[in-house]
Amino acid sequence: MEKKTAVMVIIAVVVIAVVGFFFLLVGGVVLWQLGTFTAGDSGTNRAMGFTQVTAFDRSIQYKDDGTLSFVAINAVGTSIENISFSFTGDCAGQTHYISELKALETSTVSVDCNPKNPWESFSTDVTITHYERVAGTVLQRNSTGRITGTVGY
Repeated sequence: MEKKTAVMVIIAVVVIAVVGFFFLLVGGVVLWQLGTFTAGDSGTNRAMGFTQVTAFDRSIQYKDDGTLSFVAINAVGTSIENISFSFTGDCAGQTHYISELKALETSTVSVDCNPKNPWESFSTDVTITHYERVAGTVLQRNSTGRITGTVGY
């Protein structure tokens, strides 16, 4: 009976160790993906809330001289015209205009914003207005989103 109990205890310890290792491994991967182990000099620039004309997250750059640039893509599925970008927040009062974007075509947007120190955070709300032709009728569409991130990243 004592031998059986000792074997059961050993099996229980091994099972607990394996399960614990699994949770540590999964937890470590999650923390790594969240950026916990990266140096403080790495930020993430993001575009959120956009639907029809969107910004590629990886293209977003806000330089310390105040220049914000990103690549915009037409995700409508058809050609759009007279695309205007209006900015608030750190880029208040700035606008950018693109005459036409075909379906899935990209264009670089660049505006002058408030100068900031490297590694400071930035945030700007963007309203995008464009016109598209649907069944022979020209419709105006509006989309609003936010671009945030770290200067110099």
